Amino acid sequence: MIFNPTIMIIKSRNFSVILFILMASCSQLPEPSIDQSASKIVEKNQEPNPEALKHFMDAQLYISQNNYPMAIIELQDALRLDPTAGSIHISLAESYWKLGKIERAEENLKMAISLNEYDIDARKMLAEQYIIRHQYDQADEQFNVLRGIEPQQAEHVLGQAELAAARLQWDKSIKLFREAYEIDKAMINALEKAAELALRANKLQTARDIYIRLVKIDGRNVEYLSAYADLIIMDERYDEAAEIIKKIMDIEGYSKDRLFQSGIIFYQKKQLNQSLNFFKQAYKIDDQDGNVLHFIATVYLELNQPDSGHVYANKLIKLDNNDPRGYINSALAAMNKDQYQEAVEILLEVADSFDQEYGIQYLLGNAYYQQKKNEEALVYLNRALKISPKSRNILHILAIINDSMKSWTESDALYEELINS
Repeated sequence: MIFNPTIMIIKSRNFSVILFILMASCSQLPEPSIDQSASKIVEKNQEPNPEALKHFMDAQLYISQNNYPMAIIELQDALRLDPTAGSIHISLAESYWKLGKIERAEENLKMAISLNEYDIDARKMLAEQYIIRHQYDQADEQFNVLRGIEPQQAEHVLGQAELAAARLQWDKSIKLFREAYEIDKAMINALEKAAELALRANKLQTARDIYIRLVKIDGRNVEYLSAYADLIIMDERYDEAAEIIKKIMDIEGYSKDRLFQSGIIFYQKKQLNQSLNFFKQAYKIDDQDGNVLHFIATVYLELNQPDSGHVYANKLIKLDNNDPRGYINSALAAMNKDQYQEAVEILLEVADSFDQEYGIQYLLGNAYYQQKKNEEALVYLNRALKISPKSRNILHILAIINDSMKSWTESDALYEELINS
């Protein structure tokens, strides 16, 4: 009597390990495992060969004890009694694999498949072994066959999606993860993975589409809402983004980060008073955040309140004297009041420390220029031009300065560059 490999009980494989297997480099072979139940290895209405069954069960005991050489001996004895039992070949493949006999393992799995081309367990193990051996095309082929045999089994699609992701085949992987979800709506993680890969591959429209769906599935999931908000902010859909951030704060409460994000949204919408309100609320929660201080100062300056802007710019300087934004905002506050010498004093002492910071070099040169100190202005404006060679503002000021200094060759060249730019 033959063993029927089609009715083996096999534990579901978790193909999320595939990505790890592909990326890892190990001195020992990973061990794809398969749990076989000797009580289920015969067809219904058939009597097992008692001797073959005994050898098979003894082999399972040896496998559970990691005694693979003895397991192989028992399985070979079982195979002599029933040479057409695919389940025995699968157990042999597992044991050979554990002993590092890769080719023998592959031979036995192929033998099991030759006995029954629909042997799911043999094909799954063979796919995993191909992945471990970096034979990705062969593994992908097995997944295609598995999907043909069990088209409604999302597990096979998920495994193929993980394989494609590990091979950086973004479009294919995203498509497969979405297919896995369509087959099994319980697999929300497949849709999440598709969204994550779309972001990684900079496929923003695809990511937006997936997150819209995720938000519809779970409208109170802060992770979904936050990711979707970030995406539509990039799309400059600020009104919708503001509503989503408000919903997030209704769910999880007010936090500095959410308040700051709301401030940014209203700043982009040019609604400066609302923006300032959110930034000030964020500041009350954390008065040591450089980004919050910078934007409060910036908004005050844009609201033509330079004194208030100066206060928060100085707070930023005290918090982090390596952050150029504090000096820039402080100098801008002074220049907004036509206090150009004060701006020079703020910037001059840090100009060499921030010699690659465009804003500091440009503002210092401009402050000198406003005081008609052309020689000094040229030094810092030329520094700024090296940092940003295409800056029309700098080219224009330099042309005017060279005109006033009767440096006609230089001014003509600058005007020509302005015309051609």
